[in-house]
Amino acid sequence: LRPRARSVSPGDWRFAGRVIRRGRRLADLDEAALQEAAQALRPALLEQGLTGSAVTDSFALIREATFRTLGYRHHKVQIMGARHILAGHLTEMATGEGKTATTALAACTAALAGVPTHVVTVNEYLRERDYETLRPIYDLLGLSSAQVAPDTDPMAKADAYRAAILHVSNTTLVFDYL
Repeated sequence: LRPRARSVSPGDWRFAGRVIRRGRRLADLDEAALQEAAQALRPALLEQGLTGSAVTDSFALIREATFRTLGYRHHKVQIMGARHILAGHLTEMATGEGKTATTALAACTAALAGVPTHVVTVNEYLRERDYETLRPIYDLLGLSSAQVAPDTDPMAKADAYRAAILHVSNTTLVFDYL
């Protein structure tokens, strides 16, 4: 099977707009209320899966958590990219478009839906950088997270693989699998 190329559609732009509009009402919540909102969203994501209004709400929530922890909000292209990732599509983004930020939306939404999530990078530098960058978002949303390096102790690796979100390089993942 070959992956199908899919370009951005008008529906993608509308989805991104809905995420941004829904996020405006989250700005007034304190951190405890934001965490409660994340936990309250879990049943809807479990019921609806990675489609529907629960994903819109999740992206809006994660976008607000990102602003509070990292100081920026996702752009429309990142919201659309994350939506495509959740739909199982390969997503190509140019240098500087914010692949790490895009990953946060998809990974957190999948984890909130109860899907064990592995964020796989091409090398150890990106694995560590992306994990350290995104960990404050995971913590704010109450999601367990970990990273695995090639020299991680086997017992620690076993624990790390049970986290809601795991960051790992492709090489380490392959050798751990084998």
